Amino acid sequence: MFENIEQIKLYLRQLNNDYKLLDKMAFYIKIVFDLEELKLEIEKTNDIEQAEKEKDIKAIDEMLEFFEENIVPDVTFNDLELDNYLRRYYDILDKYRDIPLIADAFMEYCAMYGI
Repeated sequence: MFENIEQIKLYLRQLNNDYKLLDKMAFYIKIVFDLEELKLEIEKTNDIEQAEKEKDIKAIDEMLEFFEENIVPDVTFNDLELDNYLRRYYDILDKYRDIPLIADAFMEYCAMYGI
């Protein structure tokens, strides 16, 4: 979580300290955080065949590259390309839904205690 805070600071600088733009990009930043965390969890898991693991990590790297390159001021997304990457993102999350992500677990914890 603390690494994410540092990364958010870097994104803010990259977005010329524009908090409104940072808010606008929050969804894509969350995707980057989810993909980075999922990649680490997949690498640690021994229950997945090596070939499948490599294929999924390669797909995650492609998605990360797309989303990270587009967290910039004045970005205009190609709707078809964005839809493709969003679909791939949701597909990979669905495939590994049994692997809990820290951000989701933290949000559930906060919700349990009304935070």
